[in-house]
Amino acid sequence: MVPPPSPVAAPPRFLLLFDIDGTLIRTGKPFRRAFRRALVDTYGSAGNIDGYRFGGKTDPQIVLGVFAGTAVTPEVALAGRAACLERYLAVLREELAHDPPGTVLPGVREILDTAAADPRIALGLLTGNLAEGARLKLEPLDLARYFRFGAYSSDHPVRNELPAIARARAEAATGVRFGLEACFVIGDTEHDIGCARAGGMRAVAVATGRTPRAELAAHRPDYLFDDLSRPAEVLGRLLGGSMDRTVLAATNEPS
Repeated sequence: MVPPPSPVAAPPRFLLLFDIDGTLIRTGKPFRRAFRRALVDTYGSAGNIDGYRFGGKTDPQIVLGVFAGTAVTPEVALAGRAACLERYLAVLREELAHDPPGTVLPGVREILDTAAADPRIALGLLTGNLAEGARLKLEPLDLARYFRFGAYSSDHPVRNELPAIARARAEAATGVRFGLEACFVIGDTEHDIGCARAGGMRAVAVATGRTPRAELAAHRPDYLFDDLSRPAEVLGRLLGGSMDRTVLAATNEPS
């Protein structure tokens, strides 16, 4: 008797694009130290790095931003930016040899496990990190394995240009055309909310970074969560209550 054909998994319908810093992980000191060293090595100055807010900025944007109002002109900063970012990655590898990359934020592993088990969800990154910087942050914490694709500041220095890149890569990886109403940008700053809006996607804010919840709320994201520690609830809301029943039941099993 010929066995019946195996059921073909339904293609994904929803695209979840995660920021990294403040959303998936709380980064440690190696990253700011590496940036400082790279700036000094390239320009002879770290500019205003001590007072500069990294959250929601792309790595190329940070290089220009720390020198605003200093003796390093925008022209000089731009001319040295590629060399500075290359130096940053080299120094970061040195720093991470001595210090851990940070800690995984509450609920992150659980929500990624839950989403990865639902065949209707495709997971990707949308981050201001360079692609190699993202790998260096996520691999030691065993998070990189969840993401088959992403969009990074090495693709474009302007964050608002990244949603289209991430969506195109998702479609190339899955063979699925994702409607914008089924695409979600998940981040912890107003810049992530603005990025989602610029790309025509749903904005999901989590108050796990340095931006207060009230400030995030003022930017009117489509969804706002304190954290990601209740994966079934979070994903159920994003997917309109249509989570896969098998996955939902497994998520709700007592530990």
